[in-house]
Amino acid sequence: MYSGPSRWSGGYKQAVGGRKFGLINLALGFVGLFIAGSLSLQHGLNARLPCGPDGGCGEVTNHPLSYVFGIPIANYGVVGYLALIGLTTLDLAYALPVRWAWRLGYVGSVFGVGASVALTLISVLRIHALCLWCIGSAITMCLMLGMFALSSCEAAAPPLGRRVWGLAGVLGLLAVGGLGLVGQQLAGAPMNVEGSRTALAATSNELLIPSDAQQLGDPAPGVWVVVFGDLTCGSCARLLPELRSALRLHPGVRLVFRHHPIRQHPFSKEASIVAETAAPAGRFWDVVYRAFDTGPHTREDIEELATRFGVRAPWDHSPAVRGATSRVERDVTLSDRLGIVSTPTVILVANGIASRFVQPDLVWPTVALPEYARLLPSVAKSARR
Repeated sequence: MYSGPSRWSGGYKQAVGGRKFGLINLALGFVGLFIAGSLSLQHGLNARLPCGPDGGCGEVTNHPLSYVFGIPIANYGVVGYLALIGLTTLDLAYALPVRWAWRLGYVGSVFGVGASVALTLISVLRIHALCLWCIGSAITMCLMLGMFALSSCEAAAPPLGRRVWGLAGVLGLLAVGGLGLVGQQLAGAPMNVEGSRTALAATSNELLIPSDAQQLGDPAPGVWVVVFGDLTCGSCARLLPELRSALRLHPGVRLVFRHHPIRQHPFSKEASIVAETAAPAGRFWDVVYRAFDTGPHTREDIEELATRFGVRAPWDHSPAVRGATSRVERDVTLSDRLGIVSTPTVILVANGIASRFVQPDLVWPTVALPEYARLLPSVAKSARR
């Protein structure tokens, strides 16, 4: 603990040198705040942050496992970083008894690292996708824990006084200004959480629902639920069975599956080709659910999948495989044109209504809206009575 004015005799420069780890930690806190704040803006504005070639951020941040009590984990991150910034600032500014602010900050950063590691493991092992922003936050939190540990040796250094509040204010303005720019970009971007609305508006129903696409449900539908999915995607593995089982409760609705194998997912395209090759024999959905169960990630897995359903492997040059490959590549071309970067992406299609992206968990509430409900048989019968 700081013992008196004599410890300040070296001047402010000496004080800053004695608190370098704490100052680094303060800067890291605002870096983390910017990252967590950007992820929170993504949720609040229903938009998409840039996230590298595989677009895994959307798949991770929108997954149910990325919510706690219905609140995105990113929101908790904002609160956590604000708390660590406040505690670090107090520790730097004042000679507090037994450095309680540092102790609380150290414990808080330990919990933060634990939460970050847990979310990263969930992303890899359960969601099978990576969020670069989340990894950035995890690295920042680990660095903060290290700085908290190193700053334990700064207990005898003089406090920085009110000057540190000015520094925190400047860093805060920079973080808020950066978040403002991110929010402005997200609010004006043509990409929403699911894809490009502009491209979707220019795409006909015939392109969205080709005659040879895999479909289930009412043979004379008023509404189509088009799902772009990846056969190695954990979220798709949960959504598709739910949609399929709910079809019997929604007459007039038809489910359409389109392929969007994520490029960073090993052998996901090959799994789609196996499913399409098995489609003429009526085994498409069997292959899909088997792929969801086993998560094929190697060449041997794909060969076992093909052998199980009596079709050629995707690298065979038979006419059946070439045709299946063509259908998968057609789907990929369309999904790229629509700006789709994560799975599952759901589009509602109906005659006379502009096609729209919908969140996977909002499919049936959206179908129940009057504009769609009037196209369904049960509503149409009620209207005639």
